[in-house]
Amino acid sequence: MSEVPIIKKYKLLKMKVTEFKLSSILLVFFIFLILGCTDMILEYESVADLQIIVMKENGKNYIEISGLCMHSSMNIDKVQHKEDGNSLYVQVYLTLRRRVGSSGNLKEKIEISENVKNVYFGKNKKLIWDNRD
Repeated sequence: MSEVPIIKKYKLLKMKVTEFKLSSILLVFFIFLILGCTDMILEYESVADLQIIVMKENGKNYIEISGLCMHSSMNIDKVQHKEDGNSLYVQVYLTLRRRVGSSGNLKEKIEISENVKNVYFGKNKKLIWDNRD
């Protein structure tokens, strides 16, 4: 008769270990899910070999921004830009998600209007180009 409580204790212990493993796996999964879905904006200080090239093609003005993201585990997800008056604001979004063809190489050609005199980069709005004509 003393064996019955030991078997019950073993089953209870085994069930708790299984629940703990499942909880741990779920926790790790949600952490990676949250980190993988959270975008980060690339800042000027985290770009190696940043180059700005201004060009004119077919009567239109362009600025090309290139460099390498120094966050080795991150990929460039998208580049957004907004013209406001005589300023252009550029934000590069990074992600942990891997996609075919994605990398940390930045090379973006953006059409700009004649009145753009300043180009700012990142959330901190670092001035990366100004037109002093």
